[in-house]
Amino acid sequence: KSQILSINMANNPSRLYKEVWIGLGGTQSAVYATEVSAEEYLVRP
Repeated sequence: KSQILSINMANNPSRLYKEVWIGLGGTQSAVYATEVSAEEYLVRP
């Protein structure tokens, strides 16, 4: 739960990226940064 709530909370302002959470079968999970275009960065899901 803490991983999911931390997504996009502390993004580095000098990079254009969004963070995504990936969980594998309830045994492993992680938050990853994915670089996006300037247009994608400005759109909030």
